[in-house]
Amino acid sequence: MGNPVNHSYFYNMDNVFNWGNRAYFTYYGEFGRPFKWVGGLEASLFAVVFIVSLIANACLAAVVLRYRELRTVTNFFIINLALADCLFAASIPLVAITRVSETWILGDTVCRLLLYFQFVCGAVLLWTLTMISLERYRCIVLHPMKSRLTSVHAWILILIIWLAFFVFFIPVALWFTVIEFPYGSSPVTKIKVCTLVFPNISWRISYVFITLTLGLTCLLPIVWLVFNYYSIFLKLRRNEQKWQELTNRNRLSAITLGASEAENLAAFDEVRHKKHCRTIKILILDVCITILMWSPIIVMMGLIHYDSSKNTGFVIDSCHFIGTLFIALANTCANPLLYGFLNTQFRRCLSDMGQSCWLKSCWFLFNSSSSDTSSSNTISLELETASKSVPTVLNVAQRESSVESLRDKLDENSKAKRQFKNLKREWSHFTIAMRDKIAQRS
Repeated sequence: MGNPVNHSYFYNMDNVFNWGNRAYFTYYGEFGRPFKWVGGLEASLFAVVFIVSLIANACLAAVVLRYRELRTVTNFFIINLALADCLFAASIPLVAITRVSETWILGDTVCRLLLYFQFVCGAVLLWTLTMISLERYRCIVLHPMKSRLTSVHAWILILIIWLAFFVFFIPVALWFTVIEFPYGSSPVTKIKVCTLVFPNISWRISYVFITLTLGLTCLLPIVWLVFNYYSIFLKLRRNEQKWQELTNRNRLSAITLGASEAENLAAFDEVRHKKHCRTIKILILDVCITILMWSPIIVMMGLIHYDSSKNTGFVIDSCHFIGTLFIALANTCANPLLYGFLNTQFRRCLSDMGQSCWLKSCWFLFNSSSSDTSSSNTISLELETASKSVPTVLNVAQRESSVESLRDKLDENSKAKRQFKNLKREWSHFTIAMRDKIAQRS
């Protein structure tokens, strides 16, 4: 018979893995709390994170996929971050329901998959950040003028990351289960708990699994991240010193190249250096925030395992687990805010997309209102009113002409972009040659 120890632990006889009489941690549920309104408050906070996360990550992915100039290798990994964030945030309603109901009402399948997907998303987030740092490392440290990673390589790496952790965390889905306990004074009253039960075998599989999880999903990617960004920092620092030395040789450069060419060379290096520095600062800030916001729940999972293994003197409550889970879930809002609000190009593209969506909405509403009217006078009046508010969608012939004109401009822009890329490539070769020439003369 189940016996409640506190708000978050139950004693019960284990007949599945033959642990005997043991303690079970409730994880998402918490029973007999003195203040019932706390569950509603928790659900409200989770709802805010859920809405902000889905909207922000959807906007981030939509902008990157819509605008060709944003489809870089780094941004493909950022799309994967948004996908993992959305999948992780999708678990928020399930957690909120359990906090309000206290008992588990979502069934055994959801119990097995909930923490499984949360583990997978957390590991994918850290390893995606690691792949971003690897791409930046290869681009800046190994090959400053180009990155060997292509979009195909990026999608292959993303697929490998997802498949690897879908397989690695299968035991979590197998070991989480729903257990029913008698509760209260009436023996008929029963509650259900979604909890974790490790198999009872001769060697402690729980310690092996926890060690592998910490090593492969936490320590290894973090060490790799630190190495990559530290190497990038050293490379940028050396480049800054070289740029300062080159600036100090303005007199020699002016004599050798001419004043205007020397100024263009210095300006090009300065802009390129500042662009790299700004990108790396944003990436390092995101890594630091992700590690800080995921560390509490990683530590908490280890403490829960240690606390529940004592079978007495429990100190961890479900509210502690939910608090650390909330911090990790709040991280799903951090990535799009960092990459969006701190990126000028992204903000511009988001603004353009918003204006385009507004115009399409106006055109849709205008057509709908026109089709519902039966009087020609009413139609004429609505067209006259619409022409004052939305002049760009009034005349069909004029709109088609505008579309053709816009297509011509896009074609011209595409040609200009290709010419600019060729010019940029030639300018890169020129800067390298000029640096070598200056170094030889000095």
